[in-house]
Amino acid sequence: MIGIVAAAVASLLLLWLYSALRGGLAAAVRDANAPYGRFALAVRNAVSGLSEALGDSIVIRQRIQQLEAENETLRASLLRHEQTVRENDELRMALGLMAEHPGAICAEVVSRGDSGGWWREVRLDKGAASGIRANAPVVAADGLVGRVVRVTDDTADVLLLSDANSKVACVVEDEGPGARGIVVGGGIQHAQAELELLHVVEPMSLAYLDKEAEIRPGSRVVTSGLGGVYPAGIPVGEVRSTSPDSTRLYQRALVAPCVDFASLRRVFVLGRRAPAAGGFFFAGGER
Repeated sequence: MIGIVAAAVASLLLLWLYSALRGGLAAAVRDANAPYGRFALAVRNAVSGLSEALGDSIVIRQRIQQLEAENETLRASLLRHEQTVRENDELRMALGLMAEHPGAICAEVVSRGDSGGWWREVRLDKGAASGIRANAPVVAADGLVGRVVRVTDDTADVLLLSDANSKVACVVEDEGPGARGIVVGGGIQHAQAELELLHVVEPMSLAYLDKEAEIRPGSRVVTSGLGGVYPAGIPVGEVRSTSPDSTRLYQRALVAPCVDFASLRRVFVLGRRAPAAGGFFFAGGER
């Protein structure tokens, strides 16, 4: 009987010991694996966050590309609008000029001189067959361009105001009788750059002004009508500054031209003055 009781007690002790060992071992394993579990969770969270960040980055990049494309579209639309406005302004001024000078011949600039003559002459797409004659004044919507110096049946060469050989009798508006003189083209100055020879256009000058005349910067310079080539009142430029000339007998003014000679496209050839009669000849006859 005693043996049976002892065996039962021993069995209970073994069962208790087994349970205790198993629970401790599981806890030990859990404790040992806990850092790795936390690390795995952190890695999983980091990967998830990175995936979300990459997704957001792709969305942001696509949005930036979309905005850049929209910006390019708007810029192109703005340029087209500005060009349309500029062309409308040119057309409006051209219509006004045609009304002021009936019979003026509209022509397009088809070529310019070489690098040394870029600011000296331009060639037009119309000539004697269209009624253009040598010495005829040439204007743009903004003002005086120059005069015709050579003509063929189909072309005409125009000497620009910017050329040093150009001389035009002019007057400074609203500055009195002493504000008359001769506008002379500045020509070009050769400047050697690192890679190329540059041609810098010199300002035009209004010479032989009365030294006592009060010429204000910003005053408009127009043709005086003297000399038998240009009619009076055509805008030439704007006074920038004045100074005594080398003789100290007169003063001279630097003049900025009204016309942008670099972007000439469309011009108008006016009638040529008849030296004897003093009138003008136009393509359709004398006026």
